Amino acid sequence: MMQPNAPGILPSQTIRKMIGGGLIRSASGKIPDERVQATSLDLTLSDDSPTETINPGASRLYHLDEVFRLPKGIHVAGDGRSRSAKSGLCASLLDEGGGPVQPGYRGRLMLRVESRCHRVRVGPGVSLAHVRFYNGCPEESRIDPSGLPEYQKGYDFRERRMVMHLNLNDGGCPGYMAIRTRNVLDTRKPGTNRWEDFYATVEGRKPFLAGPGGLLVLDTIEELKSADGKGPYYACTMPASLGPLRVNAASLVEFGSTGRHALEIYPPDTGTTILTHGQEICCIEFNSIAGNEPPDRVYGPHNGNTNLSRILLGPFFLTPGY
Repeated sequence: MMQPNAPGILPSQTIRKMIGGGLIRSASGKIPDERVQATSLDLTLSDDSPTETINPGASRLYHLDEVFRLPKGIHVAGDGRSRSAKSGLCASLLDEGGGPVQPGYRGRLMLRVESRCHRVRVGPGVSLAHVRFYNGCPEESRIDPSGLPEYQKGYDFRERRMVMHLNLNDGGCPGYMAIRTRNVLDTRKPGTNRWEDFYATVEGRKPFLAGPGGLLVLDTIEELKSADGKGPYYACTMPASLGPLRVNAASLVEFGSTGRHALEIYPPDTGTTILTHGQEICCIEFNSIAGNEPPDRVYGPHNGNTNLSRILLGPFFLTPGY
């Protein structure tokens, strides 16, 4: 069992205990177990959220369904889910006053949502964000990935981070570029949006220019690996972009994620940017799981998220990609 003061990310079984003990509750009813992931909790728009379309460049502020009564010393990190970013949405988690969520926070949560490039329809119950819980400051649980046995060859480590490089050499279609369209992407109806109505494919094996604004979905050369049965057990976050391209900030990489990492990339708002195979794109931090206690579930088919094994656009789309 996890030691009470062990620093690190709280695993799925601990999150469920927090829900069972009333430290995390739903404003409208019960939190379904499928919202609990290996090292995070999926968050949903509240029942009093309007059903509306967010146009490109516009932003909205919504109440979330989840209410926190966190113990002192429990820190949180939350952002938009990968499926949201691939739909063109940028999301940031806020407290009820519109500020950052502080350790030991008690109260309702807010979500600021901005549409980067698509007309996106949202409404009550839609899950656009997730949150991770840390026992203690996240920096206290950072580990050096260069010492992990599964990452001994072919990786670039700097300042206890893994540097990730852009993959444009997969042949055929290595990714997607958002297109201008009047179509509406409806997040309330998973599996009904045709990806061809919102994206064009990116030709591989050569550099290309990205225009201002917009959204690219590409992947990395590096492959993420999973810890063996003995640990140490960890999960990852993406704290910083490298170079002029902005990557979906603080993206949570779940325990058990393997394969090349799919990235949501935002070019600068002005000018053009050249993308080349192998360029540095972002870095990833590794944080230990509290008490080295592995989650009782792993990232994978149980929740329909498979974007780390190949580039998929997620469950909001009828055909998730190639």
